[in-house]
Amino acid sequence: MKNSFGQNLLPKSVTNKIPALYVQESKGNKAIVYVKYFVGGWTWLATEYNPIDGTMFGMVFSPMTPDGELGYFNINELAKIKVSGMFPVERDINWKPMSLEDCKNPCSV
Repeated sequence: MKNSFGQNLLPKSVTNKIPALYVQESKGNKAIVYVKYFVGGWTWLATEYNPIDGTMFGMVFSPMTPDGELGYFNINELAKIKVSGMFPVERDINWKPMSLEDCKNPCSV
């Protein structure tokens, strides 16, 4: 899964670690975020993943939800996004897994 710049959005180093959907459901804010995506004021923090259809679960920060909102998103759809027709969603290549409670402010993660 690559963005339009050729960056691998879901390398094996992530898919080998990120759990299936609902595995971390009972952990609440202690759930571990395994990958961070971002573009133009939007940040997606994924805690779970379904490799069959690309569905991910986690926290999403946006101009409309600056405090974040838990929900589902799809890696295949993220790969197609281009802000202003040219800037793709990127994966934070320096991301280190941490709990959701430590990810409240996307500017600091």
